[in-house]
Amino acid sequence: MFGRSALRLVGIGAAAALACVLGPEVPADATSWTIGLAAGSAGQAQAATLPAPATMTASCIAGNQNKVNITWTVVAHATSYTISDSTTSAGGAYSTLASGVGGTSWNSPGLAANNYWFEVTAQDNNWVGIASAASVQRVIGTTPNTCA
Repeated sequence: MFGRSALRLVGIGAAAALACVLGPEVPADATSWTIGLAAGSAGQAQAATLPAPATMTASCIAGNQNKVNITWTVVAHATSYTISDSTTSAGGAYSTLASGVGGTSWNSPGLAANNYWFEVTAQDNNWVGIASAASVQRVIGTTPNTCA
């Protein structure tokens, strides 16, 4: 794609780190660089993100009416997952509930009365993936504790 004599790196906000390798000629606001390779080199670097879990569900746990079970499909190369929630909307700000989760299922702790949407993100040793689509809304009620 870039031939055998050049390597192209693309990133946002990484100019300072790259400048340590390349020197001060890399502008502070740079987001794309081309680096020459040594003669005879055939090296190539590629970066990719992990995809979002394709399917994610948020189900009320029977008998525990203020808890939700989150399940998702495995993401190839993921080593763990992060589960986040929003109490404003499916497109709202999300807060981390749990990180470093192994497997493809997680049960929430008891949740306070509110509206909830959940999403799951895959990680590997180097990358954080794209968040899943938001779950359907789950409503935790107060009298008695209910989940719908």
